[in-house]
Amino acid sequence: MFKLIPIALLALVYSCGDEQVCEVNHINVVIDDKKVEVFASIQANDEVEQYNWKFSDGFSEASINPWVSHTIIQDGNYVVELQVDLDHGNSCVFTETFEVDHATINTDTCDINIVKWELSGLDLEVEVEIDGNPSDVDVYWDFGDGSAKILGDEEADYQYLNNGTYNVTIEYAIPYGCSDSTNRIIVID
Repeated sequence: MFKLIPIALLALVYSCGDEQVCEVNHINVVIDDKKVEVFASIQANDEVEQYNWKFSDGFSEASINPWVSHTIIQDGNYVVELQVDLDHGNSCVFTETFEVDHATINTDTCDINIVKWELSGLDLEVEVEIDGNPSDVDVYWDFGDGSAKILGDEEADYQYLNNGTYNVTIEYAIPYGCSDSTNRIIVID
C-alpha cells in the first residue's frame, strides 16, 4: 500500500513588490515503502530555470523537472523544500512535511511504474512497466490536455498542440484482478 498525500495550496502566492512571482497549484507527496516522490505544479510570471530540491535528511538535487524521487533510510517526520529559480534572478521557496513509517510498506504486486519519459518539443514518449508483466492489459492514457483517454499498451507517443502544464495520468486494470495508476506533471514551454 502506498500513501498519496495531496497538498492543496491553491492560494499560496509569493510576490516581489506589486508583481506576483510564483504560485503553487498543488504539491503531491507519494510514499511507497521508503521511496518518496514529490510532484509540484507551479505557475510563474517568469520562465522556470531550475527546481532545487532539499530534504531534511541531507539529500538535495537540482533539476529541470518539477518532480523528484528520493529513498528515505529511516522512519520519521521529514521536510522537503523546493526552491524554484526563475529568469531575471527571481526565486520562490515552498516547503512540505511528510512522514515515513513502517505502515508505508508496499506489499501488493499491482504496481505500474514509468520506466521511460522523454520530452522533445511538444512530443512526449512514455513507457510503463506493470509488475508481473500480465497479459491482456488495457492501459488508459490521459495526457491532461482535455483530450479523451486513449486506450493502448505499455508505450505511448503523444504530441501536444500547445505549451502548458499538464497532469499526465496512466492507469490500468485487469478484469477480476489488479489495477493501479501513476501520474506526473509535465511543463512544456
